[in-house]
Amino acid sequence: SPGPSDVWALDQTVEALRDVQAVRPDLQARVVLNRVDRRTALASTIEEGVRSSGLQIFETTLGNRVAYPEAIAAGQGVCSYAGASSAGKEIKALLAEVLDVVGGKK
Repeated sequence: SPGPSDVWALDQTVEALRDVQAVRPDLQARVVLNRVDRRTALASTIEEGVRSSGLQIFETTLGNRVAYPEAIAAGQGVCSYAGASSAGKEIKALLAEVLDVVGGKK
């Protein structure tokens, strides 16, 4: 699950990204908040920390849901395994956002 150490480590990732963007200014990056438990204050703190990095965050977050490891154990993607579940809906929403960014070059 995401925690403060992930936000701290993000600084190094942002630095590396900025170095690459100096050579490839068209390179885009987005953050997906993964294994998030929205019921906790820590989730808000983590999101604020990521936002302060200057990186863009996808609106869709992936929750800490049992369907993800169950799908992997079944040898399937979560949309095949449990497409109507909250996990399946999250993945579909994230895919729509990614396609919007890639297609629209946002």
